[in-house]
Amino acid sequence: MKKLILWVTGIVLLLGAGWGTCAAYRAQSKLVTLDVRNADVRTVVRSIEWQTWEKIVVHHDVSGRVTLNVSRVPLERVLAIISEQLSGRWQAVYPLYSSRQSRLALEKVVLGVAKPGDSGWSAYETTAFRGEGGIFGANLRAENTLVTIKIPGKDVSVAALGLDRFAQAQIVPEDGTRGTVSLEVAQATMPEAVSKLARQVNRSWTRLYTLQPASRYETARRDTPPPEVVERTEKAFAAQLETMTPEEQKQALEMRQRWQELRDLPPEERRKRFEELASNPEFQQQMVVRMLQRLKDSTPEERAERYQRIAARRAARAAGVAP
Repeated sequence: MKKLILWVTGIVLLLGAGWGTCAAYRAQSKLVTLDVRNADVRTVVRSIEWQTWEKIVVHHDVSGRVTLNVSRVPLERVLAIISEQLSGRWQAVYPLYSSRQSRLALEKVVLGVAKPGDSGWSAYETTAFRGEGGIFGANLRAENTLVTIKIPGKDVSVAALGLDRFAQAQIVPEDGTRGTVSLEVAQATMPEAVSKLARQVNRSWTRLYTLQPASRYETARRDTPPPEVVERTEKAFAAQLETMTPEEQKQALEMRQRWQELRDLPPEERRKRFEELASNPEFQQQMVVRMLQRLKDSTPEERAERYQRIAARRAARAAGVAP
């Protein structure tokens, strides 16, 4: 009897070790396997956190239900799918912090229950290049998944904004973080680059993911941003230019100029320019890929609603009525 108990115990331990190894590998690879329909977003996020061992903060204004059927899909792709279904956005946030208390204070800011300036995280408000340039800016960031950058003797705030250009990430130094850094990395992951930056300014670092409501300034028909938002954007863009090569600076300035020219045109001329742009084969291919991905990420109900809106716009145009 004793031998039987030992034998059974050994099998249980082996199975447990195997499951633990598999779970650890999946977490290390940040792969998600999940099949849910019309589930609350926070329930879905808790399941994803359990699988990936990553912290995901859902802003208090984000709500809704999610349908997912994914098998061993990278976490960031899954967050993009969820964001599409909730009409929101996702982002990886890398804080450079001094203590556990300050890190928890940032989580409250990301959650939307505390103000950045009052919590010691003013840099979280900074609007970087991510929002400038419309679809052009989005395409540039999508291409920059690995970090290749050379920052010779710049303030830590400038270096952080320079790294912001890569991937869907924001590097946030805690208020009071000081130092001049020289950073050079080639084809590095964002955690590798952030780790080097943190060491130079004697700060700890971590990563958390966030689901946020879509900013109204990211929509096609933009309202005029408040002066303080314009000022932060200008400062951030100027700082990012400092970390770019001459070729990157030229590309960024050209993108920005093209988008500003389109935005400032009268409605009829803007429509004509977009029609000209739409005839470009490269642009058409990009839009097809984006459209197919959006359809893939949406639920059947969302696709039905989208088709209804398209049909309504077409009927309005046919009747000579502005949609």
